[in-house]
Amino acid sequence: MKLFQNNTILALSVVLLLTACSKEEAPKIQMPPQPVTTMSAKSEDLPLSFTYPAKLVSDYDVIIKPQVSGVIVNKLFKAGDKVKKGQTLFIVEQDKFKASVDSAYGQALMAKATFENASKDFNRSKALFSKNAISQKEYDSSLATFNNAKASLTTARAQLANARIDL
Repeated sequence: MKLFQNNTILALSVVLLLTACSKEEAPKIQMPPQPVTTMSAKSEDLPLSFTYPAKLVSDYDVIIKPQVSGVIVNKLFKAGDKVKKGQTLFIVEQDKFKASVDSAYGQALMAKATFENASKDFNRSKALFSKNAISQKEYDSSLATFNNAKASLTTARAQLANARIDL
């Protein structure tokens, strides 16, 4: 039985080998041609700008803190504009600040007058004290009044400078 199987396998192998080596070609199936659309090449201008969906993110986040509080009269920029450090962005109503400057100026003038008067009194007291015409207490009182007037003048000038900065 085994010999029969081996002979059968051998015979089939020889038949397959001989049919595979035949010179006759199998008829080819002809496919119909595929339809193709054509286009003529022509010269034309292309747009230089394109639109793409995107999300922009700034390199820097900016916190705007006003130096003064008040009513905004004018906004000097539009959303998305580039701004520089120190650029004025808003104009605030200035009437209140002008009044503050005027008030501080008046206080500075009063402090200056008080200082000049205290300075004259101190110079007189100094001359009288050197001649022993007034007591130590009166001299010390005159000196303290002079120093207080000097400090008040310095404070009034600083307040005037601050009011001008706010303006």
